[in-house]
Amino acid sequence: MKKLWTKFKNLRLWRVIGGAFRVVGNSIRRFFGFVGRHWRAATLIGLAVAIALGTFLALFLTLPVKSVEIEGEVILLQGESYAGGLNVKATTKAGLVHREEVLTSMLSGYDPNVVGAQEVTVTYKRKKVKATVKVLAPSAVELRVRAGTLPVSYEPNDPLGRRGVLDLYYGERLIRSVPVTRENATGFSTVLSGNYSIFLNYKGLLARYDYTVLEVIESITPIGILYAAQGEELSKENAIGNLKFHVKYKDGREEDVMIYDERIALKEGDPLEETGEDYKASLTFTYKGVEVVSPVTAYTGELLMPKTVTLKLDKRAYIEGETFDYSTAYLEVEYERFPGTLVLLRATMDEIIVLQRIGEPESAVFVPITDGTEPIVFNEIGYTYLVARYIGVDSERITVRVVSEEDAERVTGLSTTWHGLPTGMPKKGQELDCTDATLDVIYGFGYSKETVPLTLEMVTGYDKENAGDQVLTITYGEWSTDVPIRIADPESGEVTDVYDVVGWNEDTYYTSDELVIPAAAYLDVEIGYGADRIRVPLTDEEVEITGFTPHVLERQTLLIRYQGFELVMNIEVVDDREEEIVGFSAPWGITVNVGEELDLSGECTLYYTRRSETMTVAEVLAAGGRIVGNYDLTKKGDYAVWIYHPDCEQTGHYTAIHVESTDPYVTGIRLDVSGDSVKTTYKVGESLSVTGMKLWLCYSDGSETDITDELGDNMFSYFNTTATGARTATVTYFGEDRFVTGFDYIVE
Repeated sequence: MKKLWTKFKNLRLWRVIGGAFRVVGNSIRRFFGFVGRHWRAATLIGLAVAIALGTFLALFLTLPVKSVEIEGEVILLQGESYAGGLNVKATTKAGLVHREEVLTSMLSGYDPNVVGAQEVTVTYKRKKVKATVKVLAPSAVELRVRAGTLPVSYEPNDPLGRRGVLDLYYGERLIRSVPVTRENATGFSTVLSGNYSIFLNYKGLLARYDYTVLEVIESITPIGILYAAQGEELSKENAIGNLKFHVKYKDGREEDVMIYDERIALKEGDPLEETGEDYKASLTFTYKGVEVVSPVTAYTGELLMPKTVTLKLDKRAYIEGETFDYSTAYLEVEYERFPGTLVLLRATMDEIIVLQRIGEPESAVFVPITDGTEPIVFNEIGYTYLVARYIGVDSERITVRVVSEEDAERVTGLSTTWHGLPTGMPKKGQELDCTDATLDVIYGFGYSKETVPLTLEMVTGYDKENAGDQVLTITYGEWSTDVPIRIADPESGEVTDVYDVVGWNEDTYYTSDELVIPAAAYLDVEIGYGADRIRVPLTDEEVEITGFTPHVLERQTLLIRYQGFELVMNIEVVDDREEEIVGFSAPWGITVNVGEELDLSGECTLYYTRRSETMTVAEVLAAGGRIVGNYDLTKKGDYAVWIYHPDCEQTGHYTAIHVESTDPYVTGIRLDVSGDSVKTTYKVGESLSVTGMKLWLCYSDGSETDITDELGDNMFSYFNTTATGARTATVTYFGEDRFVTGFDYIVE
């Protein structure tokens, strides 16, 4: 064997082959040297070589095929057509190898509806060879959003992220990736802020996509009163009052946030300066990153004991074993130093005390059984009594219901409020209409509530032929409740009820032997069980008023009679010589255009001991009142001032002056594609062309400005020519704000 190998190595053939390679190498070196010296001749030679190679390739591909093999693997979803993925490896009889893609026309035997591995036939050069295609049921494939390819948050009205990728996994094997498009993101919206979950769809496969639309604040306006002690370290705890922030968002929502809310922070600063007397100052708060400057009265001296304390609970029922939720409790505190101002405070653990009832209900006494050092746990089914103890002052007790887990899940009552009563009062002869009507179903004695649609099958007791008061019975499961309803009779002129005294809004002071009745006061009288209402002046001879005792300065009860109906009204009889001014409030805001005079027609209120008096800002100033604070009507801006009445050196709140510009402002953009040279029809794969397009800025006064020079294809989103059909791209322009319009086009 060794001798045979030695002879094989020494064959002259190998020397011939080696010599041939040396000749070819030397020829290549000489060729490139020749090209450098004679480029024109080289060009002709190159052309000849290209023709020769093309001829060789044509001969190569048409040589008789000796064998055919299939390379590659194809995995398809059930119902998908074969669209490539296999290659033909063909070996010619001359020993040459070449590869070609397997086209749909070469393939037979594929059934897209049969799940599993399928043996298909590939026909190439009249030779047939088998290949395997794996068809997966959609349930065997998982669709995932590739991490980091889609945003987790958007600003309002932002478009869908442009780089989103969906991956198809078979087990842990990635079998395909596709881009996220607006078409497979059904339900995507960034109109309103909030947290959203949608499902991206690819051929019936779903992938969950969670995102947040950020809350973009448009404005924050402080409302209410705030007091802070001079010289003390500033904190929300020692700044008292009923201050709240009115927040407007760019998505149109509005909300009021109380000062005790944990989302509001007081910006650090020096304590308020001690001056020895109360004065007006300001504090800076932050809410969701936005700074808010609020007026504050810097008071001097000690804050006296609370006058009243009221415990408020948002949650009044618990399951046995649950712990009291302190975040649902707050206090309304009125201090003797600031009467009439309810201070809102979050209730803390040490302020909520549990009481135990001892004795029968008629003579029971309530004794504290906790001291606020431990969280309250409701371990006993029944009623628990809570009280708030704040700086030595107790609130009225509140009852909390504790239920079992079984009771928390079962219906224990129906609310007596029937939501969505028929539009207007039902009339005699009319069928009952429950359209859009709902009913509140109570679970666990108030532990939770569910609102369900109300249907006619739930309602009994309605008689459309009889006008007047009726009682309907609403049944839900084993529970029922009675709801009063009144059937109107438009043909009746009968007085059927007296509702209220209207127009007796001001306290009247009685210093004579006669009852003084406001001239504008009247009775609200019902006709035909609600078919109509009329006004009857209290001075009408048919109206009888009794119960007034002259010269007795106390709370008295009047009895008002009219056509058999009676109405009770309480009044305070006081001596007007004892009245005094106790407060003054000005308008919350005044809006004026740049360069115009300040609007002084806003309504102010002067509060007396038992009554109030309204007047305009102009009347206050004419009487000697004053406006304290700086503002400039020559330029746009927001300012805060305090308006004082000459007889009252305090005001309930500051007045915001909004100076608005009258200059036209941008309202949007307009894309003009009417030109003959504008391309609106594209072939598959073509790129966007902005030739001939014009872009205009639109203003509030109807005018427009040509900004075509700024138009570029970088302003277009969602332009896609990978598939045919009618499509719309998004055009976005960033100026002082973000403006969007659309571009409609067709892909053929």
